[in-house]
Amino acid sequence: MIFPGEGSQDLRNMEGFDPGLSSSILRRTVATQCVPLESNMLKKLGGWEEMNKYADTHWSKKGRNVVTNDKHELDYKAELCTAGPVQISYDGTPDCITNNASTAGVFDGTTGTVSMAVLQGFSATSMFTISSSTSIGLTSSFMTMLNFPDITGLMSQFSASATISNTATKSFTITQNEMVTSTILMAAPNGESCDATLSVRTCTIQGKGTLHLTVTDTSTIWFEYKDKVKGHYKYRYEAGNLKASDRSGYINFSGPIQVKTHAAYAGTCQNITLAA
Repeated sequence: MIFPGEGSQDLRNMEGFDPGLSSSILRRTVATQCVPLESNMLKKLGGWEEMNKYADTHWSKKGRNVVTNDKHELDYKAELCTAGPVQISYDGTPDCITNNASTAGVFDGTTGTVSMAVLQGFSATSMFTISSSTSIGLTSSFMTMLNFPDITGLMSQFSASATISNTATKSFTITQNEMVTSTILMAAPNGESCDATLSVRTCTIQGKGTLHLTVTDTSTIWFEYKDKVKGHYKYRYEAGNLKASDRSGYINFSGPIQVKTHAAYAGTCQNITLAA
């Protein structure tokens, strides 16, 4: 589309408006988190050659700069965004060890009961490392949500926020604590003490995920010529004219997930043997 110049005139009624090229102008992509699309990122896109071919054919092959987020065109942004939350998947089965732990009760002489505070639930710690990525958005950091599916008998599904940096071997940690404290009340027979035994299970499983990145379809890419071409110095191209695969990237990460569960408690009482 020919650069429209000053003013807020309806672009669809302007002379030279190309409805095919700018069909995406009224669409808005909803993204979880975005960073400005820098001009030097464009060459990393699969659609880089297609954009230039269009400019060569419809405008000119003359000397030009390809620009994003032109400070003189603040209404025309270009953004690289996360494409929704990340679904975590697991490799293999959990490797687990189980230990028992005991907690002593507190006797209430007025009611003849023993109360014991115990932890129940699970906590999870994920230690992920960037394993591979496309070169678009290098060193940029993106905020997103990670969705962890449940592991039968170990933990329920949960979601957690994360900041992921597109830097090779960069690591990040996610922690989730679903532990709650419960109180067990037991009738304490005369002359007996009571305690509770808990099963503490610690498991490790490998997890992985992919953060998908995309240039929004409404992002504007400017072709700015050194000399006037058909009466204008610059023309704009909508990223939405590229296939989604030609304006996208990814960040892969993987690492161990350690899950600790507290469950299966059993309260017992036993006689107290007094020394003579």
